[in-house]
Amino acid sequence: DVQRVHVGDTGCASGMVALQQATHYLRAHPGRRALVVAAEICSAAYVLDEALETAVANAIFADGAAAALLGPGGSGPALVEHHTLFRSAYLPLMGFTFPGGRPRILLSKDIRHIGGEMVEALAARILAAHGLRQEAIRFWVLHSAGRRVIEHARARLGLGETDVAFSRGVLRRYGNMSSATVLFVLEAVMASGRPSPGDYGVMMALGPGFAAEGALLRW
Repeated sequence: DVQRVHVGDTGCASGMVALQQATHYLRAHPGRRALVVAAEICSAAYVLDEALETAVANAIFADGAAAALLGPGGSGPALVEHHTLFRSAYLPLMGFTFPGGRPRILLSKDIRHIGGEMVEALAARILAAHGLRQEAIRFWVLHSAGRRVIEHARARLGLGETDVAFSRGVLRRYGNMSSATVLFVLEAVMASGRPSPGDYGVMMALGPGFAAEGALLRW
């Protein structure tokens, strides 16, 4: 008795979107389990040309896969609530073109600034919805979009280097694996042994649309 749902075309935010859909399913069907699998072959979009944005995309993006099992019990955090923030005016900043029939990543340099702004706005929305102050958030599970995106998000949120250490570590070791990346960051947080019962976390990823997807976590 297996039901399946395909989540696509939401880029690096697809892992968060899939977690959102899995959470909704489990709330409608208590006692069941859901397996979220994020698999990416970003190398299929490698293109060699003279554009700087192509060189940046080729350097940052990598192949990768991650999975998360959701259900009752377990040692991971609860996904308390999901939120989505859209900025349709920024739609042209990210996506694909298809020169010669092959996918080529479109990645504007403005993403670093817009991404930081949207992460800040989405975090404020998540906290306000639950009457929390930022000081209540112990863990920031931020998508490892790129070095400058992480830095702008850190600055906009007023976080310290330790708050983004997991995101930086995943980027340094694996690169940006699109939808799988934020799950790698969550795994790194969980593997650290630092979360304690009652701790809050905020998990966020960016994707085309332009959109920020986020969730409040609680251990």
